[in-house]
Amino acid sequence: MAVIPVVLFHAGFETFKGGFLGVDVFFVISGFLITSIIIKQIEEERFTLKHFLERRARRILPPLFGMMLICSFLYLTLLSPSKQEAQLFGESIFASTLFFSNIYFAISDGYFAATSEILPFIHTWSLSVEEQFYIFYPPLFLLLYKFGSRIVIVFALVILFGTSLMLAQFGADILGKWHFYILPTRIWELIAGAFCAVRINLAPTKWSEWVNQIFSLVGIVLIALSIFSLDASISMPSIWGLLPVTGTILILICCSHQTWCYRILSNRILINIGIISYSIYLWHQPIFAFFRHLCIHPSVMPSWLPFLGVSLTIGLATLSYHFLEKPFRAGKYSISSLILLGVGLLFISINTNQIASLGWNPRSPKFSSLVEDIARNDYGANARNESGYFFGAPNNSPPHLILFGNSHARMLIPNLSKQLNSKNLCGFHPYKKAGHDLFELDEGALKMCKKAEMIVISTSFPINRWNSFHDTSTISSPKNFHLLFEEALDKLYEKNVKVFVVGPVPDSPEWGPNLGRSIWGAQVIPTLERFKQVYSKHLFFLENLKKDFPKVEIIYPHEILFSKSQNRLMTTIETEGNHLRPLYYDDDHLNYLGSEKLVQRIFD
Repeated sequence: MAVIPVVLFHAGFETFKGGFLGVDVFFVISGFLITSIIIKQIEEERFTLKHFLERRARRILPPLFGMMLICSFLYLTLLSPSKQEAQLFGESIFASTLFFSNIYFAISDGYFAATSEILPFIHTWSLSVEEQFYIFYPPLFLLLYKFGSRIVIVFALVILFGTSLMLAQFGADILGKWHFYILPTRIWELIAGAFCAVRINLAPTKWSEWVNQIFSLVGIVLIALSIFSLDASISMPSIWGLLPVTGTILILICCSHQTWCYRILSNRILINIGIISYSIYLWHQPIFAFFRHLCIHPSVMPSWLPFLGVSLTIGLATLSYHFLEKPFRAGKYSISSLILLGVGLLFISINTNQIASLGWNPRSPKFSSLVEDIARNDYGANARNESGYFFGAPNNSPPHLILFGNSHARMLIPNLSKQLNSKNLCGFHPYKKAGHDLFELDEGALKMCKKAEMIVISTSFPINRWNSFHDTSTISSPKNFHLLFEEALDKLYEKNVKVFVVGPVPDSPEWGPNLGRSIWGAQVIPTLERFKQVYSKHLFFLENLKKDFPKVEIIYPHEILFSKSQNRLMTTIETEGNHLRPLYYDDDHLNYLGSEKLVQRIFD
């Protein structure tokens, strides 16, 4: 009940829209099992932290390291990563091997990092949370058990549970991406399982058969409700997590041998899936990530591919269980062999580009630079302080050009910088990680505008939750965005300053890094008519903007990016030697080559 929803969610089955909550079910089960093991071994007077951690290592590391070694070889040699992708992949190997991948993914910025569906090892964040829990929790529980009564144990767990749940519920605004990944916001789920273990092992209470019957079935219903009714729009972890967590608690406590719940869950098929569930969890994400690397766009897979992915996952998980999990748990191989596997992974992690250069169809430095996530190298700016980026000539006071907007503004910095450098001028981009940069204008930025000669505004124009090329059925109302846009422009508008507004960038169905390795194409052919239909309200708004702001110049990217002769979006260009180069570095951000003519038009 933990692993199946997760796998089907990542496979893209919309019915399992809350399948990611299977991880929360998994955390409760894990807290239950670990606490049960600790209590049993303490009572038998054979608990040692060294023995506990060794058993956990034998349980977790062999299938994990085996999967990572195989996937690393395949990814680097067959999937043609760019130099940037290989570097990011190496970082994720390093973090996953040393069990701080949850922290790594929390601090990673940029569009490759944010696009979790094409990151092979992003799922290891939950294993890192678990390993961190194993280091901190057993000594604490042992201390409570030896020097406190059962009431003290329960009281301490209640404090830990409540504090973590409060942080999970109210800490999102403060913690940002850290909120999802770190142990302090997740430990309440593990402690929920610990409560079950304490209840069963230290304070057993027999309930009537009908109480167990009803509550265990309610547990199944609560988990099912979580998986089928909640979706990614909820903030997690949060109080929403109480739904699957409570369901899991009820099953753990009330699912006795006489219940219908027991009959359901003791089905032979479910038991066999449960036995290999850890290996299933390990293999599913890399398989689907690899499939998406072989698609022209990560969100577009042929309808039969998820079924193949699930079948491959189960097959590889079965092999992993019999040839890695079981032998290591039975003690057939020593811990030193695990250390060797770990050292091998660390070696790969620091040599990913060298290994990738030996693989099939290695990417050239030129291609790699075009699909590079420039968010990871300060957008080519020459300086940055807490208020934003300086670019162009190193003359910081006062800036001649002010750039406002979000990532669609920052994608222009390399070419803006080139133009400004040639004229010995300086530019500045006010930047704050919290909120939409265009609509949160501080006094410092507004003062700069009065002294500037040019203001450039470039931002993403909201269409709908998904890329507009793949779903135009839920186009959102842009009225509120337009009002905010006009309010911001009113603050920035000075009669002696030239203001440029960059219109919406057409969405590309081709994911830049996937060019040249994809074997499954895009489902939508981008035409100018389709673009104008999808963005009609925004284009109408921009056309009428000049009535209130006559000095504003509107620059339309679609006029540059659509081929007039072929009536379709140009997403690639042929350079010297007939090499095909992308103009986008993901589906809606232009790279250096793609934004060159756009910036040139501003300066012309």
